[in-house]
Amino acid sequence: GEEGQYQNWAPGNETGECGHRGAVESGAGQLWVSLPQTEKLNFICSKRGDEDVCDSGSGKKLLVRMELTETAALNMKDPAVRRAIFQKIEKKLKEQGMPEFKLRWRRQPNGELFLQRKEDEEKKEGCKKPEV
Repeated sequence: GEEGQYQNWAPGNETGECGHRGAVESGAGQLWVSLPQTEKLNFICSKRGDEDVCDSGSGKKLLVRMELTETAALNMKDPAVRRAIFQKIEKKLKEQGMPEFKLRWRRQPNGELFLQRKEDEEKKEGCKKPEV
């Protein structure tokens, strides 16, 4: 891969392994210092156009489980239906002030995107399904 052009290593700490190890010193000068490879840290990433140069460990991940009410007219296995739901979720997040995010479906262990809830589970919880 291409090494980053901007480097700010403290004297004696140049590793030539930009993105693999190092840390930012928060004191005066904000110089980078070497750390052992066993040390796991988040790091700053940059973008080249729309492409991520590296995978940032500093991003927050949020897993959201939603309950969708399926109607007879919708087939949740249809890619067009999933895409429409996905686009509605993206639009809602942007409207609520989240301009930059990556959204993706998470597959279940059986390979499916959606789990169908059994009626017995609904009765145990004793609550009515919300309308979507």
